[in-house]
Amino acid sequence: MSVRLQALKADGETLRAGVPTEIRFLPDRAGKADRLMLVAEKGGTIRWIHLKTGETGALLRIPNVGIDIEQGLLGFDLHPDWPERAELFTHHQAAEGFGGRTVVTRWHVRGPIEEATLTGEEVLSFAQPQGGHNGGQLAFGPDGYLYVGFGDGGWQGDPQNEAQDAHTLFGSIIRIDVDVPGVSYAIPADNPFVAGQFRREIFAYGFRNPWRLDFGPQNELVVADVGQDRLEEINVVLAGGNYGWSLKEGDLCYGGPFRQRRGSCEDPDLIDPVHLYRRAEGRAVIGGKFYRGQDIETLRDAYVFADYTSGRFWALRMHTRPVEVVALGGFGLAPTAFGRDSAGELYVGVQSGRIYKLIAGD
Repeated sequence: MSVRLQALKADGETLRAGVPTEIRFLPDRAGKADRLMLVAEKGGTIRWIHLKTGETGALLRIPNVGIDIEQGLLGFDLHPDWPERAELFTHHQAAEGFGGRTVVTRWHVRGPIEEATLTGEEVLSFAQPQGGHNGGQLAFGPDGYLYVGFGDGGWQGDPQNEAQDAHTLFGSIIRIDVDVPGVSYAIPADNPFVAGQFRREIFAYGFRNPWRLDFGPQNELVVADVGQDRLEEINVVLAGGNYGWSLKEGDLCYGGPFRQRRGSCEDPDLIDPVHLYRRAEGRAVIGGKFYRGQDIETLRDAYVFADYTSGRFWALRMHTRPVEVVALGGFGLAPTAFGRDSAGELYVGVQSGRIYKLIAGD
């Protein structure tokens, strides 16, 4: 299996954005699929880029975004009924207090993207104890509900064991309904903790820093969780699941310093990753999208992910037993986010601001 990365260009110029944290495309409407790419930048801007002309502009600039360590504008998604329901949702860290504040916002978009005006309303927010492990992606699932990944709040080793405390949103994936009139959000009736024993928003918990998530060909939720000292992991996330951090790192017991231990790493209900890799291969997993395109036949339905520090890329087929992992190569880049166009082809943004398309190798 061979792939290459092709830098996106328009009118002979390489397309760039600020440090990309999300890449999306306007839905296919009236033959204008993929005319515009939308890129979230760490500093708080969502930029539109015209793929044929290279023309670009700011759709949204969120004020007062914290950018220390792992803060920033961490993700966005369009409402599934776009453009009939012209709403955009963002997840960012506001520069407030010592650790900042997590904010999820609904933005009402009026007018064409290139000239749009936006008004925002807060969906939810909470204070962060530190400037790291803020999580990341926000995405609508196939069920129409909004999923958001939150990290354990930092610092090293989850010292307060926040990710194992499902009475808070730290270290969790939440699932909420943003389509109920009159409220910021509602709780889906089939959420696993709807009875109220834990936070009712939570879909699953026990994560360290779930930077990216995606939904697979069988509607499965897949989360790439950035590790601590030894392992990076890919998880298939089940409703109500506990994914172990900080009792475990990957499939290993974790005994880091300054921790308030609650629970045991031997608990049989803790769910291990479907795939993990060690420090020799990288130090910060960047998930990842399922390939749904036609141009690279050998990648069909594979989950493609990378590592920020090593620049290595892999393809994972998680419905084989055992799972099949294929190395796609190391490209000497620092990937930060993946995107997928309406044809299912994949793109990757890197630290330098360049955006590449995955294409078949020679």
